[in-house]
Amino acid sequence: MVAIEEKILSFQKENEEVQQVIQFGSDEHLDLLLRIKKAVDPLTARFDVLINDLIPSTNKFDSEKINNILPSLLDLYSTAIKLVAILKRSRIANQIKSSTQDYYSQVENLREFIYDLENFRSNDDNELDGILGELNTL
Repeated sequence: MVAIEEKILSFQKENEEVQQVIQFGSDEHLDLLLRIKKAVDPLTARFDVLINDLIPSTNKFDSEKINNILPSLLDLYSTAIKLVAILKRSRIANQIKSSTQDYYSQVENLREFIYDLENFRSNDDNELDGILGELNTL
């Protein structure tokens, strides 16, 4: 009877050790999620500010200035889309879905902004520039 009690106690101890390992791993995982969320959320907020600053600023630009900033915007988009790819490939993104979706939305806003600049502002459309100039004076 003593031998079976020792086996039970030994096995119970092994279970407790595994439980501690899992709990420690879970705590580390949650810490990692919080670190990523704390990095993505402020980046998303700064992205929003940047895009909101770009819109009125570029409304005052002529087509030459638009063409000069397009390469920088495309580089920014390239960098942002790489982060989107990293987040989407990781399973962590599903666990902080709200944060990652907000970031993805800002990247999409940038893509649309670049599209608009390329297709409607980078050419010599003086009529559109005139309309934007009038809007800026309001």
